[in-house]
Amino acid sequence: MSETKDLNLRRAPKYLPFILFGGTVGVIVGLILFFATGQLASKEWASMLGLLIVGPAAIGAGAGVVTASIMDGRSVAKARQVQAAKLDQ
Repeated sequence: MSETKDLNLRRAPKYLPFILFGGTVGVIVGLILFFATGQLASKEWASMLGLLIVGPAAIGAGAGVVTASIMDGRSVAKARQVQAAKLDQ
């Protein structure tokens, strides 16, 4: 005899790809800002490069987490309930 269970079926996003994508976009934005503002000619160019990479990367990673959380909430709202039966072999 097989018993059935009610299960919630949904497509949840993986957070790590969103964090990595947001961080990568942030690094690219930071590099663009570094070269666009002419910071390479300054005396403290290395510290400015570090700040302009780490800051936007952290903001981008945070934006990735927020985006994944929003998508996760939407997937919970669109979840379907199905019945599954375990087959005995």
